[in-house]
Amino acid sequence: MSAYVKLEDTIDKAFGTVTPSTQAATDADSGPTCVVLEQGTALGYAPTVTNKAVGMYNTQIVCSAANGFEVGKQYTAYVVVTMATVVTRRPIASFTIMARSTDDLAFPTTTGRSTDVTATGAVGIDWGNVENPTTTINFSGSTIKTATDVETDTADIQTRLPAALVSGRIDSSTGAMAAGVLTAAAIDSDAITAAKLAADVTTELQAGLATAANVAAVETDTQNIQTRLPAALVSGRMDSSVGAMAADVITAASIAADAGVEFAAAVWAFAHETARTTKGVMVRLDAWLTGKATGLIGSTAAVYRADGVTKAVEATQNTAAGTRTQASTIAGD
Repeated sequence: MSAYVKLEDTIDKAFGTVTPSTQAATDADSGPTCVVLEQGTALGYAPTVTNKAVGMYNTQIVCSAANGFEVGKQYTAYVVVTMATVVTRRPIASFTIMARSTDDLAFPTTTGRSTDVTATGAVGIDWGNVENPTTTINFSGSTIKTATDVETDTADIQTRLPAALVSGRIDSSTGAMAAGVLTAAAIDSDAITAAKLAADVTTELQAGLATAANVAAVETDTQNIQTRLPAALVSGRMDSSVGAMAADVITAASIAADAGVEFAAAVWAFAHETARTTKGVMVRLDAWLTGKATGLIGSTAAVYRADGVTKAVEATQNTAAGTRTQASTIAGD
């Protein structure tokens, strides 16, 4: 006959061994083993078998989920015993695992009576099926609110509530707000109007802003700054007159590639005393050093011949003989 065992419970089973010929209690040739089948298939859990006396053994079957037992499944346990070299198998238990045992069930306090249930099968008090409902009960140990007490409390609550709801909500006067309750989304776009502001709001706001005198001072300073700036930019830069430069401001990289030519032309064209240019002086000096200058002493007019190496004398100022007179030299150089 199959029994019912609650999951996680342990069952004990004892069995004996005898000599086949004499039926005398005798230990097995070797320690017996226990096998558990789960609905015909070996579970893989082997309960421990303990030798309690000669020919007497006991095994404990721990029916836990950890050992592989499951609610609603049937299990069979048998032992394997070897006696006088003969191997035998003997069933010792058959049971079904349940989620509850009889200890979990509700029983009447009086033996022999059944538990009364409600119309829906629930165990508990069915107020429509109370025994002796007209019997007077003395609740001396309990405090029960009377109808008068309930009415008093209800009337007190009513005095704390507004007479009617406003758009389905309780009309209230806000005495305090938790931090972050009043957000930008909670304020209607036209909620704060001039009519909603106190008369002195403008004064309070202006107290933290610049006065008319402050604004006028800013305007004066702005106009003063404008007088110190050029009327327009030049190539995106401010047009300026350089009054001073720091040391090493002008570098080789900042000088244009043709600046040397322009500097040289300015040096050559520089006028010295008697209106002679640097170029003219060098022409005369070169002619004198090469022995091509004549008429330098006395009343004879000085003549400077052209130097074919330096090409200092321009062709337009040369005579047919390739000379330059004092007069033409002064006029041209």
